[in-house]
Amino acid sequence: MSKRDGKDFLERQQRQLMNAEDGSATQIAEMTQAIDELIQGQFVMGEYHYSLLVFGETVEKVRRNTTSAMTIIQDRGFLSALIATATDSAFYAQLPCNWSYRPRVAGLTSKNFAGLCSFHNFRAGKRDGNPWGQAVTLFKTPSGQPLYFNFHYSKGDEDAFDKKVLGNTRVIGQSGAGKTVLLNMLLCQSQKYKPRSPVGFTTVFFDKDRGAELLIRAIGGKYLAVRNGQPTGFNPFQMEATETNMLFLEKLIRVLVSAGGERVTTADDARISHAVRTVMKMPKEIRRLSVVLQNITEGTDKEDRENSVAKRLARWCVDDGHGKRGPFWWVLDNATDLIDFTTHANYGFDGTHFLDNADVRTPISMYLLHRMDSVIDGRRFVYFMDEAWKWVDAEAFADFAGDKQLTIRKQNGLGVFATQMPSSMLKSKIAASLVQQVATEIYLPNPKADFTEYTEGFKCTPSEFEIIKTMGEESRMFLVKQGHQSMIGRFDLSDVKDADGNTVIGFGDELAILSGSSDNVELLDEILAEVGDDPEVWVPVFHQRRKARVASSKQQER
Repeated sequence: MSKRDGKDFLERQQRQLMNAEDGSATQIAEMTQAIDELIQGQFVMGEYHYSLLVFGETVEKVRRNTTSAMTIIQDRGFLSALIATATDSAFYAQLPCNWSYRPRVAGLTSKNFAGLCSFHNFRAGKRDGNPWGQAVTLFKTPSGQPLYFNFHYSKGDEDAFDKKVLGNTRVIGQSGAGKTVLLNMLLCQSQKYKPRSPVGFTTVFFDKDRGAELLIRAIGGKYLAVRNGQPTGFNPFQMEATETNMLFLEKLIRVLVSAGGERVTTADDARISHAVRTVMKMPKEIRRLSVVLQNITEGTDKEDRENSVAKRLARWCVDDGHGKRGPFWWVLDNATDLIDFTTHANYGFDGTHFLDNADVRTPISMYLLHRMDSVIDGRRFVYFMDEAWKWVDAEAFADFAGDKQLTIRKQNGLGVFATQMPSSMLKSKIAASLVQQVATEIYLPNPKADFTEYTEGFKCTPSEFEIIKTMGEESRMFLVKQGHQSMIGRFDLSDVKDADGNTVIGFGDELAILSGSSDNVELLDEILAEVGDDPEVWVPVFHQRRKARVASSKQQER
């Protein structure tokens, strides 16, 4: 409104109060003060109109939904009324440029308008112009607005596309707060970069307790759960016969034969190198650790033969040369290697068992990391570590992760590290890298959060710590921190219900895959043994049996 129209509106309102004798002296005086402030330019007057269109599947549902909506509006301190006439005008007034159709137009001061339509909000992240293009995924802020999430952190007004920006991410969340679901969802959503990347896209998930197996298999990935005493499916000698790979194989065998502190002499080195290079010239299908053993010569004297490289290596072979298996035959002496990044873009490895086995932890870690390093070649690459402190407790992983935290951005990759035990991560061998060399931090609710760990260890501000501690364990909210700014998001896959409590949208199937619960993983094992690992086949069977199991449990409770 113009100042004159605004003044006329307020004077008219004041006269109505006086003529109706419906206003107190104070109210009339306040109207006079408002007119003075309007004339002085302390605020302006404007027109305000609000209407709500309510839907329902039936007439009765429309009535119930309307009553519910009016109750909510009135509970917030607003008066509402049904539009009984000129309903078509009210409908078209909701469309842009149809101001002339507005019913029940009210006058409003700019001060009141600021209270209704604040121009501040929660931070929304960055949708476009990120190093890999569009944001990884979309969350909600507490106000219901979009929160665009990215691993990489770049300035909001900068087009950072294809720039090698730091993208390492840390996720901290106690058990039950939704950490596994969040990690798996980020892995799932990152698949958008596969068809959009001209240089390729690969992910590797270092898992614990098989929490990501269901998802990785469901999206067509390969998942290998290493169990003590069972064949791993690893055969390093089926790699390509490049100089880099052969040098690695020589190093790997030196580690195998020096287990327990045994010494490797210069002569031993020569025998190892000769055997490796001899085997790598053979046809790929016959290359394996047992064949390397067959090509290692023993020393000439009795002492050399008793503690020879061949005898020490035999402990890792299916055939020790005398028709017997060595105690660690299952680790690296397999007929076929199951790791092939040309057939699967997503790989998962479960370390629950072997990470606690000091005898096999180092060679397995070395091989997995060597294979992973071979695909960090400029393609878009993400590797996840759930319960990262446990993985980096292995020396090979600690050295790799500590180095890659600093250099992986130059190779177009990033790492995502998660834990439910902040103290363990802060005490790890590479704590400094895990704290300092990250672009994005995600903190899930933790009512038991320790002030010192979060503020001194992870460098959260006292205000951020208070948010983390008070968000509520079942809130499905989390705090995202990038640089010096922090944002609050919500990731809630609870069923969406209508006014009658009926489920409109259910996420039971999705949650069963994303959550990776132990009972569902056991069910997966049964189904894979019966129908194979094609997700088009096993996923429907999985959901069918899972629902039948739930229904049976409910029936028994009754």
